[in-house]
Amino acid sequence: NFKGCLFLYFCTLQRFAFFKPESIMVSEKTSKGWIDSKAIYNDGFMIYSIKEIEKVLYMTCYNKKNNSECNFLKSLDGNTWSDVFPNKQIHKYLTCETDFILKDNNYYFVSRNEFGKFKTYGSEIFKFNKSGKLLKHIHSDIKFDGPFLFEKNNKIFLVARRNVVNKGKLLLPVIAIPYLRLWISNLHYWLTPKKTAVWKIDGESLKSTHILDLPSNGDTSYAYVQQSKNKTK
Repeated sequence: NFKGCLFLYFCTLQRFAFFKPESIMVSEKTSKGWIDSKAIYNDGFMIYSIKEIEKVLYMTCYNKKNNSECNFLKSLDGNTWSDVFPNKQIHKYLTCETDFILKDNNYYFVSRNEFGKFKTYGSEIFKFNKSGKLLKHIHSDIKFDGPFLFEKNNKIFLVARRNVVNKGKLLLPVIAIPYLRLWISNLHYWLTPKKTAVWKIDGESLKSTHILDLPSNGDTSYAYVQQSKNKTK
């Protein structure tokens, strides 16, 4: 529900293809019912996160092509979307599943990195100012699957799926050529137990501190936190 209107966002996939997004679509509910859906962004992208911040809708969406580029968009009406940082090419930094918050006039992002962007594997954490200038970027060997960021008591928290073995890291400490090491690590990751977990993110260093594992199997772990001006649930 945005500015009194109800929007449904979804993605269409290419037929007979495994996880190949075709278009990001939107349909709006009016007094006459749902309006026919329409495409709102470049072909090949998948929605990850949509949030309302200061009466503006923001979205991250990613494309598996081009080393899993991820874009950061905004909309004032729910139908028309544009880059938050025009000409900044933020897709050079963000990758795959990415969540975000705005805190103290800075944007914080956590991106899952499983395709080797920056020649690393695990996750990337970023801090940008409101003009789109990169203030800090650090890598984490931990793979934060399904990341969700929120603020509580002026602190930044992250909820994501955690691998309970190998200290949550994606890559195993095995000696092998890079491709084979990644293949073995992914197979190990798929077969090992997971938990939905909570971390605290330091706003300056961007380092993550594991707080606890929630009572879960962590099979999908796409968490959501309901927030208001006075409460976080």
